[in-house]
Amino acid sequence: MRSARPAYPSRPTIIGRGLPHHSSDSGDLRDLVALEEENKRLKNLFADRLRKENAELKKKLGLA
Repeated sequence: MRSARPAYPSRPTIIGRGLPHHSSDSGDLRDLVALEEENKRLKNLFADRLRKENAELKKKLGLA
């Protein structure tokens, strides 16, 4: 007979798997700023690639 346990882990288990903690708040802030800069760079790279692909598809379809 199967137990009535939920198919997902309990909340404390999920909370315990968080990001590693830093010893200082300034380190956290530096990490956050670095992640935001990386995110911005990746978004721009992705947008540039999409624009290029879009232009190529329009050219192939004779829409440009």
